[in-house]
Amino acid sequence: MADETKKEFDALKADVAELRKDMRGLMEALSGEGKDKLDEARERFRRAAGDAQAYAEDQVRRGYGAARAQTDDMAERTREQLDEHPLTILLGTFIAGLVLGKLLEKR
Repeated sequence: MADETKKEFDALKADVAELRKDMRGLMEALSGEGKDKLDEARERFRRAAGDAQAYAEDQVRRGYGAARAQTDDMAERTREQLDEHPLTILLGTFIAGLVLGKLLEKR
């Protein structure tokens, strides 16, 4: 009976060793699959970040272009006003200077 128990115990040890080997292989396979999924997620993130950067750059360019156009338009209108009414603008500037001078003189 002792021999039979020893054989069963040895068989059980062999089964456990085989199970450990199988589990190790399964863990390695899963970690490899996890690494692949992590690499895929990392690549999707890089693409999304690149798309977001391109979108932001495009929005900045558009905003800059619109601001530049408004500034150019405002400068052109100012030049036209100076050309059409130089004395009026000169007189207005002179009066504004006098008023500002009086306000600062009182302090």
